[in-house]
Amino acid sequence: MVRIERRVSSVPRAKARLGVRLQAVRILSLPEPELARLIAECESHPLFGRLRRYIRRIQFMNAPVWPLVSRAVSANAAESGILEISDFPDEVALIQRIGQENFERYFIEEEESSLAAAAQNCGLSLNEADRIRRFVDMACLRASEPRPVEWGSVPGEVYTCVGRVAWDGKEPSLAWVLPHLARSRYEINREGVKEFTRRGGLAKAERPALENLLRTLDWINLRQNTFQRLLAFLMKTQSSFIKTERRLDLTVLSQAKVASALDVHPTTVGRIIRGRSLLVPRGGEVPLAEFLPNRRRRAEWAIRELAHEKRNWTGKSLAGRLSTQYGIRLSQRTVNQYRRKAILREGRK
Repeated sequence: MVRIERRVSSVPRAKARLGVRLQAVRILSLPEPELARLIAECESHPLFGRLRRYIRRIQFMNAPVWPLVSRAVSANAAESGILEISDFPDEVALIQRIGQENFERYFIEEEESSLAAAAQNCGLSLNEADRIRRFVDMACLRASEPRPVEWGSVPGEVYTCVGRVAWDGKEPSLAWVLPHLARSRYEINREGVKEFTRRGGLAKAERPALENLLRTLDWINLRQNTFQRLLAFLMKTQSSFIKTERRLDLTVLSQAKVASALDVHPTTVGRIIRGRSLLVPRGGEVPLAEFLPNRRRRAEWAIRELAHEKRNWTGKSLAGRLSTQYGIRLSQRTVNQYRRKAILREGRK
């Protein structure tokens, strides 16, 4: 009887753990617009405001927001087509009041990580500063609505651009397109939150909501941290490609290898790269999935490049050239299979 009772009593706990895992999967899988909305919901939660002194926004990577964002949401960008500025008269009036320089300094470049400090420096109330920040987020998301890209290997797939990679002559650097990627990571003073609760700052009925809010912020942190470490890893591993933008300079890279380097599950890597892209130095937009080519894809690229050089390759001579020029060793049968696939892909473009 005791053994049965233990099993029954463990069911709610198992369901609770499953619910937490499902929440984690959901947040890791969220498209950027939905993630930005979730972040906005958390930051507009009444408890977030009351605990603001214990929750600090921090940057993970020293990567600025790309200056195009500033022009896109400038009070003078009414003709940009990104936003109907007339729909946001209050926000535009606030931006005009603080001036373009302060707007870019505190709401685009985020010189102050604290919204309260930005508000004080600009002579705004906390609510007014929050309205400007939300307006910036909305404008940036609309500027990066999912769309097809030239590099996309999946017909009909659309992508949200998350950042722009530059090459300084030695190594790549990143500038974010979406502000929530640059700033939405949280340092939570849990001891301070506990003390706040002990002092009666929180009603007993509010504690489940607090636990859910802090758990959601933890999952957002995990997602942001994983994504930003992923981009840093890809930029370092594929730096030759970023410099030349030549497909064959991409290193063969699997989700399993990336997952091992980041200490996460391979499915996590797949969820995070899906539907996202980067602008590369020469202006192309490349899906993140293209930064993880397998051996077959690289062989197809090499065959396609050689086919432009010469049309009447035999299977044997093509296999030999792949081996000597690209270090790709394949049987003649496999070469012929890949050649047919490469021709089909070329025909779809």
